[in-house]
Amino acid sequence: MRYSDIEKENNLYEMDLKGLIDDLSHENKKRRKLAASYLGFIKDKRATKPLLKSLKDEDEEVRKIIIESLICIEGKVVVNALIKEYYESQSSLYQSLEHKLKINKNIKCKTEI
Repeated sequence: MRYSDIEKENNLYEMDLKGLIDDLSHENKKRRKLAASYLGFIKDKRATKPLLKSLKDEDEEVRKIIIESLICIEGKVVVNALIKEYYESQSSLYQSLEHKLKINKNIKCKTEI
């Protein structure tokens, strides 16, 4: 593989990553769920902050997938601390997210699609 091919692949990956992050705020719920799920699959730490911000999604299913993806990227202990840091001041949202973390004990991160 030539260097230019690797550079093209890297550019495509960057565009895909940006597209997935943008899709976290898409009006279509299915698209938000797929974006969150795929971000957890690729485990790129640059998705952590956008995923955390997206925990305010109005849809409970989307929030559940976001939490699972964050756990796959950062690990449960880190996610718990990040959620506390971001949302503790919004007590009802924080309690809801904290509860979801407790019930998602056996999350299995995907290794293939």
